[in-house]
Amino acid sequence: MRKFILLLLSNVKSRGFLLFLSTAICCHLSIANLSDLDEALNESLNADSSWSKAESFGAERYQKFRNVLRTYGIERFKEDLIKQGVFSRDGNILPAKVPFNAFARILSGDLIPNYSLTELVNYGMEEEQKRYLLAGNKPELDENWNSTEAAYLGKASMSKMHKFLIPRNPGWHTFNILTFGLKGDNYDIKTLQEDIRLLQDMKRTAIAYAQKKDPTLTEENIILCFHVYPLNSVHWLHMHILDRRYLGPTYLKLKQKNLFIDDAIAVLQSELLVHYSESH
Repeated sequence: MRKFILLLLSNVKSRGFLLFLSTAICCHLSIANLSDLDEALNESLNADSSWSKAESFGAERYQKFRNVLRTYGIERFKEDLIKQGVFSRDGNILPAKVPFNAFARILSGDLIPNYSLTELVNYGMEEEQKRYLLAGNKPELDENWNSTEAAYLGKASMSKMHKFLIPRNPGWHTFNILTFGLKGDNYDIKTLQEDIRLLQDMKRTAIAYAQKKDPTLTEENIILCFHVYPLNSVHWLHMHILDRRYLGPTYLKLKQKNLFIDDAIAVLQSELLVHYSESH
């Protein structure tokens, strides 16, 4: 039954109808624990015949993942991650070694990276530096951005320029793009509005940085994307900043995982309209 439902969801094209349909029937999925949740999300991709050839993660898949998560329960999901050692009881992301969280450890001072942590300041973005950290890959992964060797494919930087924009204190509901606006089981319009504004600010900041770093880089050639849970590698919100002119083999290998920021904002704004209209 689970595979049938997920196959049905994967073939729905209308975002509005997808929201209605998935909310109505996802309750039939047997999702008993976090492993089942991860399996259900991954099965939804396996049941999607267009997934392997997709150019990006896409808005429809993002909406589907959020609906499955809501069916599972936001508070249950949070409790599971607390038990895994990702979060503390007060909702802060832990700078853990297991599971290893590089960005949390960098911001806590437990890990000293081999790149500057003040690059935004170096480009005159002092106010943005207060809100965000600009991180990078290991030098070896940057150097091999164009490599097709097995040792680097899927691990190297996705572009000749590959940076990560990281909020300094994302907290529970913005630890990953999947949970934006989902502060608890009861829908919170104010939280969703705030999280949309966060994405809009991240977009402005990333574009400003990229164009200061390379004045020849047009906005159309700046790719801003996220990896949706459970496809992410680090439990700390980080937006990939890429140069479309110089995409490497790893980008092509991982492109199906890349949720573009404009798709994320569109889905969240659509949800906001639906729930705002229902509350008035």
